[in-house]
Amino acid sequence: MLRILRMNQAFRVISATVVEIAPALMRYMAVLAALFYAFALIGMEFFAGVLSRECLPLDYETMYECEERTYRLEHSSYGANNYWSNNFNTLPRALITLFEQMVVNNWVIVMEGTVAGFNSDWPRIYFIIFW
Repeated sequence: MLRILRMNQAFRVISATVVEIAPALMRYMAVLAALFYAFALIGMEFFAGVLSRECLPLDYETMYECEERTYRLEHSSYGANNYWSNNFNTLPRALITLFEQMVVNNWVIVMEGTVAGFNSDWPRIYFIIFW
C-alpha cells in the first residue's frame, strides 16, 4: 500500500510537510502534556473521591454529608448517564477525564457531577479555565 502511495505526487507532498512540521508539533505536544499534567494534579487535589458512587466520607465531611453527596451525584446527569469512571481519583483517570474534556465529550456533564459532589460552584471555574 505504501509503495502505491509513494508514487502519488500529492502523498509525497503531504509526507514531506508532516516531516517538516514534526519538530514544531513536538513542542506543542510537550506544552499540552505539561498543561494536562498540571490540571490533572489540581483536579486530583480538589476532586479526588468526590465523584464516587460509594459513600466513603472525605476528610472534611460526616457520613450524613457523604450520603447526601452520593444522592446528589446519582440524581445529576453525571450519575444518570453513568459517567462514574470519569473522575479524578488517580492520575491516569484524571488524564483520561481531561482528554475527554478537551475533545468536548459532554464536558458539561462531568462538570455538573463535580459541582453536585463538591456542593459548590467553584469546580465550574476549574472546568471553564481548562476548556
